[in-house]
Amino acid sequence: MGEVLQKRLLITGAAGRIGRTLSEAYEGHFPLLRLFDRVAIRTSHPNTQSIAGELSDSAALDAAMKDIDCVIHLAAVPEERPFEELVEPNIMGAYQLFEAARRAKVSRIIYASSIQAVGFHRLETGVSQGSRIRPSGYYGVTKAFGEALGSLYADKFGISVACLRIASFEPAPEDQRQLATWLSPSDCVKLFRACIEADPFSFAIAYGVSANTRTVVKDPPPAAINFQPSNDAEVFLRSIGFDPELKTATSLFAGGAYCGLGFTGDFERVK
Repeated sequence: MGEVLQKRLLITGAAGRIGRTLSEAYEGHFPLLRLFDRVAIRTSHPNTQSIAGELSDSAALDAAMKDIDCVIHLAAVPEERPFEELVEPNIMGAYQLFEAARRAKVSRIIYASSIQAVGFHRLETGVSQGSRIRPSGYYGVTKAFGEALGSLYADKFGISVACLRIASFEPAPEDQRQLATWLSPSDCVKLFRACIEADPFSFAIAYGVSANTRTVVKDPPPAAINFQPSNDAEVFLRSIGFDPELKTATSLFAGGAYCGLGFTGDFERVK
């Protein structure tokens, strides 16, 4: 990234793993990069600002949205929890974020969804933009809610919304499933940048998955988003190994181990 992109960008959840990756990559490349999290974030570039606040604080969100063109919404509890622990940060938090963006007349929201929204699709059949919602658990349910909210705000309020179903964001794939679901840090940076730079569009769903030989994604990114990943988990095959006879939640489903948490059904019934 050598040039300065003419968008004023807000990243929520900027202290998280993906948030840190994006903020480090994007610093100095936007006329304004504003970082929002529950904790203050140290910044070194004159065009980078940090605001500490909660998604439940509408005044803090309104301040964060001031003069912003595009929002990357990462802030959430990023793991499976009892439903009542997810309602405030993931459901109400998403609503508060979209409402603040609407009030501020933000033109684009990039919502970090998750492959867990479609987690019970089988790895062997894969997923696509049109895959039906099949959450792996309550976390996936909250991400599906965020996608529905994004669709509403795109249609009703004219905000351009991209929902990114992030899969396995790791420095390197860690298990057999991630040969199909890995998203490298550099490809993650490319994906969000493609959404920032995209020409005007209404609503889009894209997957956060690298160019893996065994990819779980069965269709290309939407035409509006020029995402061209370059990394392939297959280079790690020798160290990870692959057992085609393995029949666990992690090896069978797009959502991996999340699908197995509390599972009392029959894997063979989930087709």
